[in-house]
Amino acid sequence: MTVRLFDPEAPFTVRAGATLMFSIALWAFLQQVANAWVRAEPMHGVWSGIVRPILGLAVAAFWAWGIAHMQGIYYWGWVAINSVALFTVAILLPFQWAGLLGSGQRQHWTSVSILEGLAILLMYVLLFSRPSLKAFWNRSKSRGTTQSVV
Repeated sequence: MTVRLFDPEAPFTVRAGATLMFSIALWAFLQQVANAWVRAEPMHGVWSGIVRPILGLAVAAFWAWGIAHMQGIYYWGWVAINSVALFTVAILLPFQWAGLLGSGQRQHWTSVSILEGLAILLMYVLLFSRPSLKAFWNRSKSRGTTQSVV
């Protein structure tokens, strides 16, 4: 039995985007566990120290697997959710930069947070790219026509 990491028809952009999605989720998992266990605060218990990081990693890994295997429901769901999120961020970001949202505290950028942001941006570029959209669109069209013929 062989385990395929990617659908053979998946273009490079889908493969790289799904790999990056999983890598970002793994990094977030490691950060959450480290933050929960390094700080000895009462609020960091079983939920935030164990269950939440594992649940987040499992969901992200499942989502990345679905995209890597060219499952349209995962990809189009990701596109819909992230389109709304990007639109919201584009509207709210100028207000945050101007200090009109929240407590007025400014964001402190570190080299790690900049690298995280660039990795997320690269994932978006790869998965929203023309080859990715075209591959999933063609896959959706071909499955739609074969299902209606049968």
